[in-house]
Amino acid sequence: MKKLLYFIPCMIFLMTSCDWFEFDNYDSYNASISGEFIDVTTGENVQQECVYNNAFGGNITLYTTGFISAFELGWDYEAAQNWLVKYDGTYTNTKIFSGLYRLEAKENNFYPVTLDDVTLTEGSNAVDWDVTPYIRIIEPSITFDATEGKFKATFKLEYGDATKANAIYKAMFCCYPDNFVGVALNNCSNDPEASMTAGIVADGTTVNTLYIDPQDVNNESEFKYSPRTHYLRIAVCAVGNGYNSSFHYNFSPTVNIDY
Repeated sequence: MKKLLYFIPCMIFLMTSCDWFEFDNYDSYNASISGEFIDVTTGENVQQECVYNNAFGGNITLYTTGFISAFELGWDYEAAQNWLVKYDGTYTNTKIFSGLYRLEAKENNFYPVTLDDVTLTEGSNAVDWDVTPYIRIIEPSITFDATEGKFKATFKLEYGDATKANAIYKAMFCCYPDNFVGVALNNCSNDPEASMTAGIVADGTTVNTLYIDPQDVNNESEFKYSPRTHYLRIAVCAVGNGYNSSFHYNFSPTVNIDY
């Protein structure tokens, strides 16, 4: 009993004198940012794919795409905050601190861009990016061809800068049961008619065509439980000597079709 009576006052002393039990006095987030990645030639949003291999807060590793690295300036040590982007070519972050930043977009499907000395004030901030995609997907059309009994994608292509990335690495017709469809989430990647590494033309006028066959055994995981909604988009990767060495794909907008 004597030991207990001695122990209680000691605990009370520790609890009332230790800084561990004080509330922190750091300010909360006081700013937000939003914006778009805009093609300098067409004025349209550059469609994205957000793939982050580890859980958010982990290490950025390949294949990773669709994020902004934000560095708050004025500190002895610079650490990147990784802001993920949306599939439609926009981004939003509502929990940041006002201050002076350097913003880098170096692992996306456009030529790398750095914005120096960006001042973000308290409240809402809008920062758009003028970018050049590695390749443009022009006049994309995604339909179900009842005559063929297949999903059909037609599109034209144009290099963003033909002096740099000027060769087609691969074109893919992607399909998945939700709107996160892309290169990383594609249940039809083994359909021989849904991807091509040769014969794709990027002259701005030639119409390229890809198909997805619901009856192909390679597509069983996508169409096994039909009817349901399928999400589809076209993905094309352009590379060049020293350009787009991470093989980022450019995309058409996503289309959903019930089948």
